[in-house]
Amino acid sequence: FGSRIFVQATMPSRRWNPRISVWDARSSPRKRNKTSPKRPPLPDFYVGEIVDFFSSTRQEFQEGIVFEKGRGDTLAIRAHGTTYVLRADSPLIRRRPAAKQQAGVNGDSEPMLLEGELVQIYSGSKKKYFEGQVAQVSPKGDITVQYGKNMKVVPQGLQASLIITNPVYAIILVRIPPGAFPGTILRVKTLNGKWLRVTMPAGAELEPGGTFRYKVFRDLLKASPRFATLLEAFRHCDPVHSGFVTDHDLFAQVAADLVHDNEAGDLQLVWSQLDRDGNGQVSFPEFVEWAESNHVELPTGIPGDRGPCGLLTFPQTWIGPRDDPMYSQRLEITDDEHISELQALLDVSYKDVWTRDRLHTGKTEVPSGFKLRRELRAESHKQWRGYFLKRHLLRHAIKDVEGFVEHEARTGKLPQLHRRHGLRPSCNEWLLFHGTSYQKLEAILQNDFSMSFAGSSTGTLYGRGTYLADSITKADEYSEVGPDGLCCVLVCRVLGGHVLYNDEVTPDAMRLERRVLDGGFHSILGDRERCKNTYKEFVVFDADQIYIEYALFYTREYN
Repeated sequence: FGSRIFVQATMPSRRWNPRISVWDARSSPRKRNKTSPKRPPLPDFYVGEIVDFFSSTRQEFQEGIVFEKGRGDTLAIRAHGTTYVLRADSPLIRRRPAAKQQAGVNGDSEPMLLEGELVQIYSGSKKKYFEGQVAQVSPKGDITVQYGKNMKVVPQGLQASLIITNPVYAIILVRIPPGAFPGTILRVKTLNGKWLRVTMPAGAELEPGGTFRYKVFRDLLKASPRFATLLEAFRHCDPVHSGFVTDHDLFAQVAADLVHDNEAGDLQLVWSQLDRDGNGQVSFPEFVEWAESNHVELPTGIPGDRGPCGLLTFPQTWIGPRDDPMYSQRLEITDDEHISELQALLDVSYKDVWTRDRLHTGKTEVPSGFKLRRELRAESHKQWRGYFLKRHLLRHAIKDVEGFVEHEARTGKLPQLHRRHGLRPSCNEWLLFHGTSYQKLEAILQNDFSMSFAGSSTGTLYGRGTYLADSITKADEYSEVGPDGLCCVLVCRVLGGHVLYNDEVTPDAMRLERRVLDGGFHSILGDRERCKNTYKEFVVFDADQIYIEYALFYTREYN
């Protein structure tokens, strides 16, 4: 008691093995006992060394390569397109035997040199080294190097004579096109057919027609992607077939394989671009949009879809262009028959039931009816394509589900409107209402629903999703009167898929939400009509399960 101790702990496995030595606190409190072990020297890792390190996400050790030694005894380790920073003396890093260092990352035997990079090659006749460019790497591992007007084939066993600048980075030669200036982002095709996005550096000597050297990660120059379609790549990221990508590390591997960009390793940046609706998981439509925005030239793998302007199956009510991925329009409805069908939709879904959410409107009385004053039909190529792809995946996901139930909505009592839109009850496709304000209406029509703001106005009784109703009376509780005296409501196509039914008075929101996000179900149907004699509430957690068909403007009628 009262003595100072020096503890040195190692963790070869999950058990701690402490070695303790006692300081003589009485004779020399500031000096350590001579028998106390000194702090061991830091491991001397070198750039290019292959190590095993512990991934907290995967909860296991994985392979990586040291590509930079930073300040404070830190190491930057790159694995599967992602960069990790750890201390050199961390027990989470393990050195590999020297025999395995020659095999390369992941234990493969592919050559270190890649097509398109610059190397130093020795000329026996000139007795000196020349700068050359790797023109070809044969399947046997032989390398053809071009320097000046000369071509030289270096067999696999003699490649030690070639000098490379860095085992992690590769230096490529980029030709400057006309109109480029420092800071311009260029798309460059390497000798092996890879497309890279590079930023032209600053420098007065950089003129059109000239060249400059650019440093890229070697894994961006490797062989072509191992996936034939985007659907195949998506399913690789979703091994449990939940319909979503949630494993960041697994996605990082695919991103490094698909995206030929020096920013592919910035996982946080890539994920923010990928998760458009902010729900923490990525659906297939979001994955396709991300891939196309990063110039991934692979087919989607969905029948009838061949790209952003491909052969999508459009609704029969579609009148806009079908080959413009940026097309988005709101069209005034003038057809009397169409307007009468929409008025009938309000009438048939009306229900004279009061809930406390009616207080949001500023009145306690339930309207006796709702009268349409203006009708707009929405068409968005981007949103429809996302919905189309999601519907295709859901139809295949539920075909073998035991105990699948087709749930009916109150809006399904109008067969003529359902035929107009070609709804598919086999995957629980409904027309539902979503009440909103004028201010939020524009944002939703332009950018679709955002799951990051889900529940901000309706609450989160069944989790943090988008809430819809099959009754205009319920949706009207969240609608606000605009400057023109009209209220607005959205009529949306909604994909329910495999529905998680719940009729509890006080449901466990987090448990219900997790059951959907884990892939067992695709939506929640909260039957408050049965347990509280009020309304049914439909909740989805993926924006691609909703497509906005109409924006309706109406007035509340009171007897």
